Amino acid sequence: MKQEVLRLEHVYKDVQGYKVLDDFKLNIYKGEIVSLVGLSGCGKTELGEILGSNYSFDKGRVLFDEKPYKVDRKIPTERLGIFSLYSHDILVPQLSVAENIFIIWKGNYSYITFSKKSIIGQTKLLLEEFGLNIKADIKAEELSIANQQAVKLIKAYAKQAKLIIANDIANSYTRDEMKMIKGILKKLKECGISTLWMSNDPDEVTKIADRIVVMREGKNIKTLYPDEYNKEHIMNLLVGRDFSKTRERECYAQDSIALILEDIYTKHLQGLNLKVHNGEIVGVLDIENKAKKDLEKIITGQKSMLQGRMYLRNSKYEPKSPQHTLSQGVGYIQGDLLEDSIFPKMSILDNIILPVIKKTSKFKLLVNRKIEKFVKKECLNIVKASQSEVNNSPSSVDSTLKQQIVYNRWLLFNPKVLLCVEPFARADVLLKLELTSIYEELARNEIGILLLSVNLKDLVLICDRIIILKNGKCAYEIEKKDFKTFNADKIFI
Repeated sequence: MKQEVLRLEHVYKDVQGYKVLDDFKLNIYKGEIVSLVGLSGCGKTELGEILGSNYSFDKGRVLFDEKPYKVDRKIPTERLGIFSLYSHDILVPQLSVAENIFIIWKGNYSYITFSKKSIIGQTKLLLEEFGLNIKADIKAEELSIANQQAVKLIKAYAKQAKLIIANDIANSYTRDEMKMIKGILKKLKECGISTLWMSNDPDEVTKIADRIVVMREGKNIKTLYPDEYNKEHIMNLLVGRDFSKTRERECYAQDSIALILEDIYTKHLQGLNLKVHNGEIVGVLDIENKAKKDLEKIITGQKSMLQGRMYLRNSKYEPKSPQHTLSQGVGYIQGDLLEDSIFPKMSILDNIILPVIKKTSKFKLLVNRKIEKFVKKECLNIVKASQSEVNNSPSSVDSTLKQQIVYNRWLLFNPKVLLCVEPFARADVLLKLELTSIYEELARNEIGILLLSVNLKDLVLICDRIIILKNGKCAYEIEKKDFKTFNADKIFI
């Protein structure tokens, strides 16, 4: 008979008068991988917070190892062996991999002293057991996000976790990184450790799950088993209707050029040449997930090139800092850190007009009130919202509106070039459609758009042209007309 690790029965949770969990039910057995799929705002984040001991629940029953926990009491997850992973707050950056796994942290962030040689030796054995090519003594800040998550999973194993809650962590993984995470989850399953994998859309882990739970509006609306897996069916369940594919978007690329990169060399870029036309959306797919960061930093003035030249609308472009980049007419969005660019103490309206006000302020301090009044009026026309709505704080709005705030900011600013890193990070299928429309509007305004990503499917959704980097060089260049016929598998060989 299967041993049940977790059971939720008729669980309810209200947040600010909104019912985020509504008669929710779920059970997980020992050594089982359960994929919980739900759109943004469906309640899965709040469920993760309850299971992560950050929220209590209002009504219902929660049992762990068949022991019930009381309503209005936080579940003592650490003591029970429930281990949570988030897309943020992964590891302590300044500590080594070994120290992150074995040092026991207290509330004041002091720690019990261990033999460094001992924990490095134990960590090497663990990493070898899971087949990971990660050094035990390397600092966590030197690892990719996916490798940091892998270390966190190893830490859960070392701490003898019974259940791992992975809350929307795989937004910007390469194919190889996703393969690595799947391998770890399979190994944990063999060891009897259960995983609840939460995501906005069905992904690679969904394909290997023992059960797929589809969540909508706070409810478990359908449970599917491996032989029932069908992505189109799952998407229909998520949206609550037949989900038809998007229409073919228009191309607004002009003959004139917005951005030129010539013979660019950095640590991870080896003689890159790239052009973005006005009104064109160009995607750059980075196979190794290394060159992307260098490209982002040189365009935004955070890093110098070893060699090369850049031109912005036929003028030499030599950015010195992100602020200088903005003054030159280059917009910058970090999709995977998008919420960090929202200022909760400012209104929604002030958040949107911020770049324009910065650009038009005298000495960066004195605001021209006539310009501010005009910009605010234009902003209301763009966002199609009332004065009272945009005067609210963005702190309580959902992730969809936060995305819209950032993108409308650049629609109003009207830059020469817009650089976006991981454009659809943490975006569900409906938000992707919304963002696609915004990108189309930006392109229609003859803005050159450069998207950097490790996700080919995201780039195919919106780009006019895709450049694929391998070993820091352009390995392939694919025009939109060839997207459907191009054999994507060959780029990973």
